[in-house]
Amino acid sequence: MNKSAFSVFLYSFYMLGMGIGFMIMPNPIITLFGFAPTSEIWIRMLGMLSAVTGTYYLVAARNNLLAFFTISVWGRLFFTVGEIVLVITGMAPPVLLLFAAIEGGGACWTFMTLIKRKN
Repeated sequence: MNKSAFSVFLYSFYMLGMGIGFMIMPNPIITLFGFAPTSEIWIRMLGMLSAVTGTYYLVAARNNLLAFFTISVWGRLFFTVGEIVLVITGMAPPVLLLFAAIEGGGACWTFMTLIKRKN
């Protein structure tokens, strides 16, 4: 597995873990990060979406899908900026910046591995 695939492979476990956690026990997780407990279905739906997305990352990494790695960098950076905007506007607690750091850091790591492949 090359370095680009490895970065996406590790990210897939983050997404799968987060997704499964939100599906099975969302309230203990979200309250750790300062969000109010909820009985609404949206958090479990977010978990399902995260888990499904995690499987895409896993399959892409195992099959060295470079086009997927590239588009994932842009998607993860977009998500990172969105999280930062939510915090800056006061719509989300500052702890969300932890997730932004994970998303942004992972995207930058994948980006750097892709650039090194082209040189």
